[in-house]
Amino acid sequence: MNKLFLKTNELCEYCNIGRTKFYEFQNQWISCGRDLSEMGRISFGGKRETPLWDVKLFIKWLYEWKVNKPAKYIEEVHNQKIAVAVVKHVQRKVK
Repeated sequence: MNKLFLKTNELCEYCNIGRTKFYEFQNQWISCGRDLSEMGRISFGGKRETPLWDVKLFIKWLYEWKVNKPAKYIEEVHNQKIAVAVVKHVQRKVK
């Protein structure tokens, strides 16, 4: 990967994560009162501009908040498995 920031569809493709699951993670984060910039979202202007994503920051967030958090419910276990698969997929691409 030679880009510093990716558009949403490029990030999903690069990380091999479905857009639905990606938006679900965003909605969960927002509902906790958190900011998407913590997930790696970069905005360079108004709300009409296409958001860009910092891949390294997104993977770091995914690892810290989805992989390393203890899962209590079945849905959390499922999300954790998806997060682990995404992190492993990106690690293979980097090598």
